[in-house]
Amino acid sequence: MATRAHQVEDAQVLEAEGVARRHGTGLFIPADYRTEQKMNSSTADNAVQWLFLDLNAFFASCEQQENPALRGQPVIVVQTPTDSAVAIAASYAAKGFGIKTGTLVKDARRLCPAVIPVQANHRLYTEYHDRTLKAVDTCLPVEKVCSIDEMACRLLGPSGRCRLRGNLR
Repeated sequence: MATRAHQVEDAQVLEAEGVARRHGTGLFIPADYRTEQKMNSSTADNAVQWLFLDLNAFFASCEQQENPALRGQPVIVVQTPTDSAVAIAASYAAKGFGIKTGTLVKDARRLCPAVIPVQANHRLYTEYHDRTLKAVDTCLPVEKVCSIDEMACRLLGPSGRCRLRGNLR
């Protein structure tokens, strides 16, 4: 892909391992979007106000937490244990083989013959969701629950004051 000079001027090239491997070249990040230039320079006028938590591979991680033998293994969570089912979650190890949410079990087995399909246990995921909310809420008030594995915490209250709780160590 040809890039014009004005598109990369004032941009940084990132050679992230996964990005470079999948796309062959670096990822251009315009200077306005680079967070390292803005970190630790917040003032009262431009302070970061929200913390958004998105727990990646949540269902697969819950299964691995419950069954230590699954830890580090390529795990996919499925509704039914059939080859025509799709993965509703994939562990980090499974993602390393190119398996992702929506991948058919038969395709996952082709990508990784050692993949371990686990039948979904939504009661378990709800329990972990509740435990996670309680744990986060001991440090920072959870303002909004966006989904079973996503939540938003307001870092500053209406007065512009920090809203941390006292349990941080």
